[in-house]
Amino acid sequence: MNRDIKKVLLIEPPFQRFSGFKCDWFPLGLGYIAAVLRDNGFEAGIYNADFHTAPQYLRYAKLLEKSDNYSNALNDPSHPVWAEVKGVICSETPDVVGISVKTVKFKAAQIIAKICKSVDKNIIVVAGGPHCTALADQVLADGNIDYVVRGEGEFAFVRLLDSLKRDISLQLVDGLSYRNDSGVVHNKSRTPVPDLDGIPFPARDSLINRSLYAPEAFGDIITSRGCPFDCAYCASHLTWTKKVRYRSVANILLEIKAVMRAFGTRQFTFWDDSFTLSKKRIIEFCNALADEKLGINWGCNTRFDLLDEEVIRCMKRAGCNNVELGVESGSPRILELIRKDVPVRKMQNVAMLLRKYGLYWSGFFMVGLPTETPDDIKMTIDLMKKLKPNYATFSIFTPYPGTELWQMLLQKGLVTANMDWHRYSHQSRTNNFTSTIDNVEFAGIVDEVSKAFDANNNTVTNICKKALSKTTVYLHSPIEFVRDVRKYLNYAGITSKGT
Repeated sequence: MNRDIKKVLLIEPPFQRFSGFKCDWFPLGLGYIAAVLRDNGFEAGIYNADFHTAPQYLRYAKLLEKSDNYSNALNDPSHPVWAEVKGVICSETPDVVGISVKTVKFKAAQIIAKICKSVDKNIIVVAGGPHCTALADQVLADGNIDYVVRGEGEFAFVRLLDSLKRDISLQLVDGLSYRNDSGVVHNKSRTPVPDLDGIPFPARDSLINRSLYAPEAFGDIITSRGCPFDCAYCASHLTWTKKVRYRSVANILLEIKAVMRAFGTRQFTFWDDSFTLSKKRIIEFCNALADEKLGINWGCNTRFDLLDEEVIRCMKRAGCNNVELGVESGSPRILELIRKDVPVRKMQNVAMLLRKYGLYWSGFFMVGLPTETPDDIKMTIDLMKKLKPNYATFSIFTPYPGTELWQMLLQKGLVTANMDWHRYSHQSRTNNFTSTIDNVEFAGIVDEVSKAFDANNNTVTNICKKALSKTTVYLHSPIEFVRDVRKYLNYAGITSKGT
């Protein structure tokens, strides 16, 4: 039977807001889906249910203290966030609701699906994202979720809606999982989009309440998909595959200019897995961006072994003011285990070059990795102090479904296919997968690590360097300086609100 489908609401479930933590970003993946939906004649809106108007910018010690807030909210049907979700669904009157599902947000996504069906049992609920790609059977065990889109979602989502509208067999929708009378059906995987330039820019203007967001929130951009590396903790390949596909430099510049015109954005972030993977391409991009003289700043994620002095110098000239790098561990044994084959000496050399060229940089670190010992963790703290990143990001290891470490822990019986997913947070004290440290000792170590990282991040020198890195942004938009001062006062515990 043909379905009358016109209006789609795409939802990012809540998680961080339950702790009061900031979530003031645009859901980029949903933006791509919304853009393709609109190009195919559907109305599409985006609701970031993790956004709130009074975010806090918490130190790690505070984040750890509030890690149970999420669990408590999931078990409280009267929580005001769920009332807000229901209100938005009622006011938007969608025919279809698409929910982005990261592992830690799965239970929140289930609550949203239940709310959808309580508002109107005819609402079609579609789930997608990393957790759905890894565990589609489990997701479809929830009767409130009608369909699962695996892998890249833009065109599979549209093909699903077209099939429902025209009463065409769902077997023709690659990347789709669904229930029928025989059980759960998994169609063949969808071939990754070969030409990324052919995908429309994310529909940032589809965001509900977008006037409440700062211009910087719209500056997130992805310029490639796929990662060739074999990091044992990473699930990126489940969605993007390991084959790297690039957008053209001209296409990236067009998006930057479009965002500047629409939102006045001056600070951009490139969220590719490894933005500098191709040295030739990054130099081409930096030269083209510098020639445009757009007066913007930007940051990126990459790896230490993909940076050298020529690349860093070129990035600085093109307006780069922030580089985020994965250190992960200070233990050579653990680095080998997780297949992060970057020598510590290389990390130290790159850190020195970043300081030489005045680039603010952040380092990602993990504790609680399988077989890790207190001595391994001490080596991680010591390496953080030696590298001296301007900001040190600390995460408790979380084995995501579909990763190599997940499979290893599954074989050892340390994880199952039905975990308490709501505790799968990088700031959850219950995430102890070491098998070598008991839970009480691990909780104490986590407290020690969080204090060390907060001490690094809260120095006057690092705070001033962050401010200096955004001078261009502040000159163009003084209100951004005011916002950042408020964020710092909140982070330092002087005020209770960050905006």
